[in-house]
Amino acid sequence: MEYRIEKLTDDNIADLLPIYKSAFSTDIELSELRAKFDTSNFGLKNVGFIAYSSEGEGAAFYGVFPCEVLINGEKVLIAQSGDTMTHKNHRRKNLFVILAEKTFDFCKNNDIHMVYGFPNEFSYMGFIKKLKWSHDESIRAYHIRCKCIPFLRLKSIFPFLTPFLNKIKRKKFERIQIQGKPFQSNLLEVNQYGVLRDEKFLNYKSYSKKYFLSISGVQVWVKPKEMFLLVGDVSACSDEKFYLVLKQLKKLCFSVGIPHLRFHTSPGTKLERLIKPISTKHEIEYPIGYIKLNNKVEVERIKYNLADYDTF
Repeated sequence: MEYRIEKLTDDNIADLLPIYKSAFSTDIELSELRAKFDTSNFGLKNVGFIAYSSEGEGAAFYGVFPCEVLINGEKVLIAQSGDTMTHKNHRRKNLFVILAEKTFDFCKNNDIHMVYGFPNEFSYMGFIKKLKWSHDESIRAYHIRCKCIPFLRLKSIFPFLTPFLNKIKRKKFERIQIQGKPFQSNLLEVNQYGVLRDEKFLNYKSYSKKYFLSISGVQVWVKPKEMFLLVGDVSACSDEKFYLVLKQLKKLCFSVGIPHLRFHTSPGTKLERLIKPISTKHEIEYPIGYIKLNNKVEVERIKYNLADYDTF
């Protein structure tokens, strides 16, 4: 079967919906998909390519999300690989490689200097073996237990309480949230780089629900789940202030029935140095893969945390 390759556009983005449903066994709202691929803040939009079967069915997709890092005072464009997917009717057709290489060529021609991503156990070998990605280090996950009566447990015992408990949690975060402002991340040690937390990035990341909080003058970016309060990032602060923030976050978890704080970090960061002595490290680590499109980016100095995931 021959396939037709098209660049992702506002007009054909809806064709991703059936591919998404088939590949991930879940639905996504078209509005969220449009917002996720609207990276026009960084000069490019809808970066990716769709493969269509001869019958016109959407068969596969590969795309990336541009962002910026500040290297030696210069903003450099890179991109995160995400939403790689193939419809179950079109697997084993090498579409993953064809679309990825097409996307990388587009990136290179549009001054994107590197593509990175966090491949899972199913896609890892494809990225490493077929796309020739490199993997030098992995994301480490840490969690901190918080005293509380887990709302998830209450819901399982008393299902009729679910709407009430969900409302408590939602109202709590809505009441204490602030308008997020550009900030310098507390993730990084000296001579490390990270994705810029500037106004462009914060506006872009609004495609999914998250909250900015202000704790003792420190800005905290969080996303509540049933089992974890995901801490996407924390603004730069002293070590003492950071531990004060953690104390307040644990109190917040108590009030909304969330039993853990969760952090993800590249190894060797300031964040890891601060949380490692007081948290539990997960055994599983998550590969950081990348492909350099030129030699401008010092990959080993770029570090990531939860806020850098396209799912955050």
